[in-house]
Amino acid sequence: MLYKLALRNVRRQIGNYLIYFITVALTVALLFSVNNLILSDMMDELSEEIADFIQPILLAVVAIMAAVIAFVLGYATTFLLRRRKREFGIYLTLGMTRGNVLKIFAGETGITFLLSLGMGILLGLGAYQALFAVFVNFLEQPYTFASYSPSGFLLTVLSVGIMFLVSSVASLSYLRFARISRLLQGESTAPKTVRFPLLWTAVFLLSVVGLIASVVLFMSWMESDDFFKRVDELGMYIALFFLSAGFLPVGLSRSILWLLLRFKGVSSRGTGVFTVRQLSARINASSLMMGVLSVLLVIAVIGPNVFLTFNATVEADLDRNFTFDIESDRSADSRLSYEDDLAVIGKYAEIEDSCIYTIFDRSQYDEYGDFESSQLYAAKDEVVKLYSMLGYTMPETDGEYIIVDPYPAFGSGEGFSFREEDKGEDIVIGGETYSCAGTLRGELRVLGQSSLYAVPSAAVAVLRAEAEESLAEKPSDGSYVPPAAFSVQTQAMDHLVVDLADGRYDVNAMLEELRARADSDPAQFGFTNYSARERERQYSLGQVALFLLGDLFVSAVFILMTMAMLALKVLSMIAEDRERYRMLWRLGASEGMLGRSLFAQMFFFCFLPFIAPLSLCFPLVPVLEFFTRDSALALSGGVIAGQVAGFAAIILGVYAVYFLSAYFVARLDIRRTLRSVG
Repeated sequence: MLYKLALRNVRRQIGNYLIYFITVALTVALLFSVNNLILSDMMDELSEEIADFIQPILLAVVAIMAAVIAFVLGYATTFLLRRRKREFGIYLTLGMTRGNVLKIFAGETGITFLLSLGMGILLGLGAYQALFAVFVNFLEQPYTFASYSPSGFLLTVLSVGIMFLVSSVASLSYLRFARISRLLQGESTAPKTVRFPLLWTAVFLLSVVGLIASVVLFMSWMESDDFFKRVDELGMYIALFFLSAGFLPVGLSRSILWLLLRFKGVSSRGTGVFTVRQLSARINASSLMMGVLSVLLVIAVIGPNVFLTFNATVEADLDRNFTFDIESDRSADSRLSYEDDLAVIGKYAEIEDSCIYTIFDRSQYDEYGDFESSQLYAAKDEVVKLYSMLGYTMPETDGEYIIVDPYPAFGSGEGFSFREEDKGEDIVIGGETYSCAGTLRGELRVLGQSSLYAVPSAAVAVLRAEAEESLAEKPSDGSYVPPAAFSVQTQAMDHLVVDLADGRYDVNAMLEELRARADSDPAQFGFTNYSARERERQYSLGQVALFLLGDLFVSAVFILMTMAMLALKVLSMIAEDRERYRMLWRLGASEGMLGRSLFAQMFFFCFLPFIAPLSLCFPLVPVLEFFTRDSALALSGGVIAGQVAGFAAIILGVYAVYFLSAYFVARLDIRRTLRSVG
């Protein structure tokens, strides 16, 4: 009988449970999608360098969020209970035991959870594919149908089961100890005035000042040269920021209501006085909750915008750090050939162009065998080839050397330039004197971290012979031999750069095969380094994508829970005011006036937590613009403002859905109440 009664109540109370049902279903869909993505095969592919570190963090985030969801849903179900407390009070008056009433309510919430779980899993099946498609697109990889993880499904069911138990215990404890008289009479003893109005006005003003000051101090901290030595200050700025964001709606709500109560002409029309007095009666119990929700929404606004802005700079930073698609350097005593490496690379991707070049490090020592000076050299025709791969044609300089400066001043805007007036002194190599033709400037990191001399082929032959002689004198056991007086020692390092055709390829398999070749080098002290832009791109974007995934999940949970708590809170408040609406109806208030009063009360409580997050959007734009200032891609304020505004629009869209759903449910409830009067 109790089960049938619970099932009948669920059917009758479908409007009251609608928001609760939608919230739980969306939350389950989120959990299902994220759990499946964390435990998917895609994560296994990233696990070598990324997921082994981030995957446990994401699972811990999911566990923490499940605990938060359980607490919030437990808090939310108490709102549902209070909305129907007279009904439960009547059950007790008619002779039911508290155990029977508890079983009825537990049965109702259990049915709702099972329906929400089923609907959430169904939504999650599609949401997971969409999330997976976004994730692989973020990594710029082709989308294929993602298989579902049994572990992800079981983890979701387990999380939802624990959430149900925790939320049920939290909500049923209220019904277990509530007195029958309180259930039947409601809670109408709240004061209708705002106490200590000047204090709350000061709290509001100090919160505004605190928000502005924390942002200004944070910007000043970031611009300082020794910010890493002042990390403790950052903690204080963050604490000030979140405290201000939490107390702002608390002080603002009470200040506004005090002004409306003091200047009654502002609210004297229609049911204005009734609306203001009802808000004042509820604000003491609700302002703290609005402060907490304000902090959650601030976190939901900041996190995704930070990671999305950072992601926009990743590709640009890769372009700055990688001049070519593949770069490698190899010691001169290696027995391997770069021509063979090019054959390996060609198996995985189409090669558009490549260049093999050598850099010679020529060191001179004084009469005591102490280091005196060092200079880098490279073949002029190889340097010409490198710059031609970047689209620059060097001038003809027969028989002369060129000073190559691979690191021009950042932001100079020169690009590549050759200046004949910037000449160096004559140099002597192998008894031959070479004059300088000028200086070539242009960013080309593969040439090293200092300037070098691009010399003719005859000088290169001498340098190569010196390098081979120095290598021959190197002890076989690798021990150190001090240089002789007035000696010249030359070391050679071979390099390879490759430009590939556009398109994705299996960079991990390619690098694995190349490194296997390097490990097989018979030279005892030879070594080879390989780096690929595609591998670094996958690594950087993979890190950003995983952290962004966790942050978006946290933000989505915070937003859904905030909306649900606000909606259910105002619904429970309106349910307790049925009798007051009935009295106003009898006194001559029209249904339209009551509807406007209802809308004003709900909008006041629901919008206050959004003031701090929405206000934060304005200083967030220059802060994010500052973050990108030192990156290869400095985003303009307009681009960042569009991103911030887009995310704020999404939050407001979710807010509108919840608010309108709650409003129409409450309006229908009040309308039924009025019709029962006749």
